[in-house]
Amino acid sequence: MAHEPPPGGVSAPRYDDPPVQLPGVTPRAFLRITQVTLVIVVLNIVTGAAVRLSDSGLGCPDWPTCSQHRLTPALSLHPDIEFGNRLVVVVLCIATALALVAARRRSPRRRDLVWLSAGLLGGVIGEAVLGAVVVYTKLNPYVVMTHFMVGIALLTDAFVLALRAGRPDMVGAGVRDGVGARVGAPVSKAGVSQAGVSKAGVSQAGVSQAGVSQAGVSQAGVSQAGVSQVGVSQAGVSQAGVSQAVVSKAGVSKVGAREKRVSQVMLVLLAVVVMAGTATTGAGPHAGGPGAKRLPIALEDMTRIHSGLVICLVALTIALLYLLDHTGAPRSVLDRGRVLLAAMVIQGGIGYTQYFSHLPALLVGVHVLGVTVVWMAMLWFSDGLTHHGAVPRPDETAGINIDRVATDRVATDRIATDRIGAQTTTPVTP
Repeated sequence: MAHEPPPGGVSAPRYDDPPVQLPGVTPRAFLRITQVTLVIVVLNIVTGAAVRLSDSGLGCPDWPTCSQHRLTPALSLHPDIEFGNRLVVVVLCIATALALVAARRRSPRRRDLVWLSAGLLGGVIGEAVLGAVVVYTKLNPYVVMTHFMVGIALLTDAFVLALRAGRPDMVGAGVRDGVGARVGAPVSKAGVSQAGVSKAGVSQAGVSQAGVSQAGVSQAGVSQAGVSQVGVSQAGVSQAGVSQAVVSKAGVSKVGAREKRVSQVMLVLLAVVVMAGTATTGAGPHAGGPGAKRLPIALEDMTRIHSGLVICLVALTIALLYLLDHTGAPRSVLDRGRVLLAAMVIQGGIGYTQYFSHLPALLVGVHVLGVTVVWMAMLWFSDGLTHHGAVPRPDETAGINIDRVATDRVATDRIATDRIGAQTTTPVTP
């Protein structure tokens, strides 16, 4: 509302209305945003491959405009394909910017999602600038290879972001409640001590306040662990509206250290396989445009190197699946490993087919799409090797019924006192 000007003078209007704020974003809505962004990242990789495979890399010889005097291309095949990929990058920039804003407006806010979203936006901007370098270097094969590997890095960021967005919110470091207050410890604020023991009749030392001595633990309603069984869960958290999942298995590996190391070696080896695949394309006939330089290595030699690495990766995957099955790994881990192995085998079959059919552009494009599928399957498999325990969100624990906690506290004290009186007529010295 604007204030009336003072008598005898004119003042600038002032407004008391609160500033307009962006609406909050629910975890489910943020998950959908990250999933859409992931699809656009994959689309960017595939359309980038289409530019190269159709010899359209120099269809737009300038950047960011298509030509020196035109923003958009003329109606011609190669310029339209190149400019179409640039439009996908524009849409990707908008999607990643939206993801970053949504991560900051998400309730509760999570630091890991904000950082991943920011990294994704920065990576997309860097990828766009690197695309300009590709154009100005006339499709230098090393720059083109780097351009593709940066795209794989963006795919990693987008996939991990979507995975983490789909997990329940953790009460702990990096999580903020709806008003931005950090929840710094995995303990509910509703009457639970820092020691993880309910204040509902139980001291921090784990001894009931109802007259039980500090020396050892009375049998009057106090457990062997020094924590009263009255209203206190085995996890050391009060049952008065606080979930037992506060103490979770989050971050604990589902497999042994040996299997974990093998999976890490597989991820590194897959990255080497992808780099070798880009080098194989760089040595092949699909240069991206007329007159573009090729890598100084024979296609047959680079293909042997690439296929040999693939065979090693598949063999290592089979060996890991055997170890997982032999050591009794969870079924979910084995299922993800089988999906990864199937994706590798199908991708290998496409690779051999394209080579012996003299590298048709369409089949090579399918092979590039397969790279994204195998890479995401590997990330999904690696993620499944670790527990990601579900714990209450800060907004849920902050909303615990305080009246219920108070009622349980009174009941706990009364029951503990009654049990002490039933056990002995002599008061226990404090």
